[in-house]
Amino acid sequence: MKRHVVIIDRDRSTSESLAQFSENSDLRFTQISSRAELEMVFDIASTDLVLVDLDFDGDDGSAIVKSLVELETIPIIILSKARTGSTDKVIGLELGADDFIEKPFDPIEVLARVWVCLRRPTDLYVRQRQTIHRFNGWSLNDRLRLLGDDEGHNYNLPDNEFRVLSAFVRSSGKTLTRSQLLQFVHRGVSDLNERSIDVIVNRLRRKLERTTKHLFIRTERGLGYTFLPKVQTLTQNPPGQQIVLGLGSRSAHTRVKTERG
Repeated sequence: MKRHVVIIDRDRSTSESLAQFSENSDLRFTQISSRAELEMVFDIASTDLVLVDLDFDGDDGSAIVKSLVELETIPIIILSKARTGSTDKVIGLELGADDFIEKPFDPIEVLARVWVCLRRPTDLYVRQRQTIHRFNGWSLNDRLRLLGDDEGHNYNLPDNEFRVLSAFVRSSGKTLTRSQLLQFVHRGVSDLNERSIDVIVNRLRRKLERTTKHLFIRTERGLGYTFLPKVQTLTQNPPGQQIVLGLGSRSAHTRVKTERG
């Protein structure tokens, strides 16, 4: 049986581009492009995953995400036009979405992320609390996938860099081989090798060590790498949210109070 993906987006080209690259896959798509369709034909019981345009009908995309999150059993991926900064991503993920993809997107990448979500056990979609790792003036927020400095600035990390840094902070003081790190970042990407790990580690070094003389990642010749800082791991409830939600109204007002990691 094909897995059913509902797309909430006024732009019909979204489903057309995804369908073009998934003709022989086990996915079927239904696109909702108007509020009338949303209110009349959207049946969450027969849906396996939802893609939501954050700009759907003004700011209603945020309200829809919040409504879906309350069901707690369905993965949600947000689509949004690329903008300066990480505000949309922070808002979307704090609302409870499982992934965030900027437009214009690569259909193959979107399909890969869809399958990552669909392969997770259903019980993982009970919305999790945030885990924050603090080390030498930096913080890594697992839920938001953001790296924060001690001045309150947040930075989006590419997926591979996030996965490697996540492995490091969970294994502080221990040597990780390139092969072990490759297992963290591989996730179906076939063109990565151990040399790719060296490139990713060097990028992380430049980011973490650009304003300090402290060594964060030590190379262990013939072995791999050791993450040197002591790491403090904190678990927090999701930031407080106040949302006036109404799928039946023409607009929904959303206010999200954020906490710095």
